[in-house]
Amino acid sequence: MLNPPLFYTFEHFMLVFGHNEFAMRFVPAVFGTLTIPLFYLIGKEFCNDTTGIIAAALLTVSSFHVYFSQIARTYTLFLFVFSLALLFF
Repeated sequence: MLNPPLFYTFEHFMLVFGHNEFAMRFVPAVFGTLTIPLFYLIGKEFCNDTTGIIAAALLTVSSFHVYFSQIARTYTLFLFVFSLALLFF
């Protein structure tokens, strides 16, 4: 699977902070964290506030989401962009 160019662009700008593990894993962690409020907004848009809170809470404790937010891959960027597109659709 190829990573999208946007992910490589973000990772390239993180090289300013050094060629270490923290710099490479920071971008997926940020996108994983920013996806949680998007899930709340999606749940609120489709049903009500309670559904949004439950959706955000389930994403927060999801072992897959935590794992993908810790590795230096583009999976959280895909989920973030998809959630943003779903919210604005």
